[in-house]
Amino acid sequence: MNTLLKLFVILLFVTVAGCSGAKLKSDKPADVIYKEAMDFFERKDYEEAIAAFQELDAKYPVSEYTVQAKLRIADSYYKDENYPEAISAFREFEKLHPINENVPYAVFQTGMAYFSQMLTIDRDQTPTMNAAAEFERLLSRFPGSKYTDEAKRNLRTARNNLSENEFYVASFYFKKGNYKAAMERFDAVRSKYPEFAAMDKVLFYAAKAYIKIDEKDKGKALLEKLSSDYPLSSYTNKAKKILGDN
Repeated sequence: MNTLLKLFVILLFVTVAGCSGAKLKSDKPADVIYKEAMDFFERKDYEEAIAAFQELDAKYPVSEYTVQAKLRIADSYYKDENYPEAISAFREFEKLHPINENVPYAVFQTGMAYFSQMLTIDRDQTPTMNAAAEFERLLSRFPGSKYTDEAKRNLRTARNNLSENEFYVASFYFKKGNYKAAMERFDAVRSKYPEFAAMDKVLFYAAKAYIKIDEKDKGKALLEKLSSDYPLSSYTNKAKKILGDN
């Protein structure tokens, strides 16, 4: 019985030692894990890529590859169109590595993640506002970055959507006869989005809204501004007619 027990203990020890050795043997160096993760990324297998980059981060937290792995995790979420997770990962990268050379890229990609979620002008504009804020932050902090031109283009698109939304809501209130609310929204377009393409139309309907709530002097001033600033506008003739009637 003692002999059998000894034999069992020896076999158990050999098995455990063998397993431990195999486990140690299977531990891959950081560069190998990074290469495997990038292979997944290039093949657009983003779920596996994220898992591999996270494994690298967990096993080698101070490796030269780990910083880049954190950025690639964010990129993988972005490529997989998981924008909320991408935003969180890009912001974490910026927080953990505030002076890293890739911070401008992380800020730009945060903006792009919001930009990719923008909706039509008749729907919630929160992603559009957030996109504009991130692009403005990039242009303010890193005016000379290689992402500047694209950020400016995307900022113009976002601001155009926001101004169109503001005008859409103002027009809705105007049609419903809520002239005070309409006037406030038209004024918001004028103050926040002076580059709005149809500013002559804004001035005309803002003036009418003021007249409707019996603030005729303010309405008249806007009609005169319309006539002065946009002499060739189709709304100028309408403005002159109203001015003549008043």
